[in-house]
Amino acid sequence: MNSIELKIIIEEELNSYEAEQPPEGSTLGNPWSNDKVMSYLPKLKSALVEPYEQEMLLRETKQQIKEKKEEYVTFWVIAEDRGYYQWYDPETKEYGLASKCSESNKIECIGIRGDLVGVYCAM
Repeated sequence: MNSIELKIIIEEELNSYEAEQPPEGSTLGNPWSNDKVMSYLPKLKSALVEPYEQEMLLRETKQQIKEKKEEYVTFWVIAEDRGYYQWYDPETKEYGLASKCSESNKIECIGIRGDLVGVYCAM
């Protein structure tokens, strides 16, 4: 995969995105309305960056946080906003969030994964 191919994937997903309500009773709290979710599309579009590969520290589970040996992965950063990095994993076709650790200055995956728009909404 290269940045051009990834930009095409992102553009296609954004152009075809439709907010879907989760099945009743499947969430904690109240799901966002479709209008609220769709209001994040312009914000996401303005946060998009030229995709680039970035090494990140996995800190998504309690076990990974406790481990002394650090585990790194390389994902594509596709958006940056308010100190968060939205990434894409071409192997799993998942999006996720990372942030920069104030102590180590390393970029760490923080355990939020999902679709393109849903992950951005979690920022």
